[in-house]
Amino acid sequence: MRTSHLTIRKRVLEEKSKISDEEFFTSKEYRAYLTDISEAATKRYRRPIRVFVFADHDDGTVAFTDYSGIYINACNHITWSMPSRRLRSLSIEGLNAHENSHNLFTDNRIAAAYFKKLEQGKFYPKKPTGLRADQKIYAQEIQEALLDETDDIPQMVIFKTAKALSNILEDGYVDARYSYEFPGTPARGIALNNLRYAETVPDIETMINKKFYDHNIVLNLLIQYVRSHEVNNLSGYSGELLDKFMSYIPLVDACVYDEDARSRFETVNYIMIDLWPLMQRCFDDLRDKKKEAQQNQQQQQQAGAAAGPGNAPGNGGA
Repeated sequence: MRTSHLTIRKRVLEEKSKISDEEFFTSKEYRAYLTDISEAATKRYRRPIRVFVFADHDDGTVAFTDYSGIYINACNHITWSMPSRRLRSLSIEGLNAHENSHNLFTDNRIAAAYFKKLEQGKFYPKKPTGLRADQKIYAQEIQEALLDETDDIPQMVIFKTAKALSNILEDGYVDARYSYEFPGTPARGIALNNLRYAETVPDIETMINKKFYDHNIVLNLLIQYVRSHEVNNLSGYSGELLDKFMSYIPLVDACVYDEDARSRFETVNYIMIDLWPLMQRCFDDLRDKKKEAQQNQQQQQQAGAAAGPGNAPGNGGA
């Protein structure tokens, strides 16, 4: 061990401490503690996995992992909403466990193959079967939109939706798998973070009133469900968006416990095809925003050209 785990755990439980939580969580000893836990879980990789913890209240980063290790912002909005050092530490250990779960269980090759095929206008691992007549039309329209070089808005929405869905389902899978294989503090930390994250998603009516895009509202409901098995519907909304979400629950429940990553991408394909009419509702708004941004950029360039060196104050003749 790189540090005394007993000492770290005692300091976590201290109600009064001479150092701040920011200093404690970024200390060499605490980072070594997390690294020990990570390597114990991921020893099958036979390579060192370092954990880096930083504390920045102005950085929106929560946690991520790459080839060099795991990075956690101790001051992320989820962890820092906890009322005590003990719960904040549990939250950080949960984030560490979540990133470890991706290292252990996410099949990046399948994900890469999926998005490569999507770029080619194809569904991977296969086009869903058993589609209704209208869904077959939606699937064809998605494939045509992916290959349409005259309008990039539908492509952008398709890829963002596919990415969001795959992340939601994969997070559900790796969290469930890791919690089963490594019960105890890591599993409690994962559950704590998921519950708190789900609480941050607005009520359905609130999202509608704030003009969230319809398909994004459904995605937010799926996030809540996968993380906490509940959705925030205090206003008692009933209608199309909730009906869509409810129809996807059996598919989601089946694929997040399937070890084959392809099952999750099959679910992504089905949900995205079924969501296509809702996704299309945002196209015109996004096109208008793109046009406005282009016009603003053009105006700024023209203003910059007009105020060039020859027209700048002090550059005139005698």
